[in-house]
Amino acid sequence: MWTEPIKKEWNITAWNKWYTDFQYDSDTVYSVNTFNFTVTKRWGDKYRVFAGIDNVFNKDLSDMGYYGRLWRVGAEMKF
Repeated sequence: MWTEPIKKEWNITAWNKWYTDFQYDSDTVYSVNTFNFTVTKRWGDKYRVFAGIDNVFNKDLSDMGYYGRLWRVGAEMKF
């Protein structure tokens, strides 16, 4: 995780998510991890926008119902 040190307006976060001992059927048990990434931009205490990608390297997790990369963007305004 990194946050811009002066104004603290930008934040970048990267993380691995581990799926351990997932059992697909009676014969198949496996573990896998995904690399994820998010960028956030803030304006004061009230506004922020973000964009992120889960499963950056597009690992095949279809047995788990997780199909490819997940892209997300959003905005937040606090009252």
